[in-house]
Amino acid sequence: MGGRPELPAEPLAAATEIRILVVDDDESARFALSSLLEPTGATIVEARTGEEALEAFAEGDFAAVVLDVGMPGIDGFEVAEQIKAHRTSQHVPIIFLTGRIDEDEIRRGYAVGAVDYLLKPIDPDVLVAKVGTFVDLARLRHETAILTHRALHDPLTGLANRTLFYDRCEQAITRLERDTRLVGVLFLDLDDFKEVNDQHGHDTGDRLLVEAAARIQETIRAVDTAARFGGDEFLVLCENVTAEEDMGVLRDRVVDSLRDTSPAIHTSIGYAVTGDPATTAEQLVRAADQAMLRAKAERNITSR
Repeated sequence: MGGRPELPAEPLAAATEIRILVVDDDESARFALSSLLEPTGATIVEARTGEEALEAFAEGDFAAVVLDVGMPGIDGFEVAEQIKAHRTSQHVPIIFLTGRIDEDEIRRGYAVGAVDYLLKPIDPDVLVAKVGTFVDLARLRHETAILTHRALHDPLTGLANRTLFYDRCEQAITRLERDTRLVGVLFLDLDDFKEVNDQHGHDTGDRLLVEAAARIQETIRAVDTAARFGGDEFLVLCENVTAEEDMGVLRDRVVDSLRDTSPAIHTSIGYAVTGDPATTAEQLVRAADQAMLRAKAERNITSR
């Protein structure tokens, strides 16, 4: 834990795989479909049966599903119905492939969630155009998620930034209107950080910030929010705090987690709590900041 971690990789990396699922019990048909869809740039996953198709969803999402209607065992309609029944896959577009189209089949297909039908033999240009549109939409959603993440997270540590922290803090305080428990904020300052930069260089300083962020994140609950407030200052938002003393216990755990960093540093931490829904996030953070400054002043006095 005292080692120097690598700087975090780009969150939601741009290289995240976009996948298409091709489902057909005929091997030559699967090969032809996969070959046609290669120009979309998506990874093609093949399934021979409805059961294999459903298993493939356990390994991740798909930009689109190209699904043969007539298969032994679970047919295309049943596969589509089960895909749409799950919250995580209910919005995946399904294109049915069929050797015949009648009115009853069309109604049934759209009822179970198909976005389109293609009649065999498939027109290659139509198939690529339709599936390519869904691949492009999947890429756009992914790029939007990356931009949103960048706007709300610190690029160095990957923690929430000030904007996201204040938003979550305001929401937590608003929930006090119907909850008798408290909302708490920890305010942390790495006291010797300037000396680390001066003596060891800014690369070492950056690695120390990453290490501190990782240790804080490992110490708090999954429901808490750790944020980089700026420079060498960090915040932790805690909801559902039963007593003010709980924040003191968390403070001590965080202090312990930051011992033996490399290079070694001292940490000043203060905290504040509120049960008043009229409190603002700014007021709560300011109170925690003032408590941190008092802790820093006390440490300076005792260290003389």
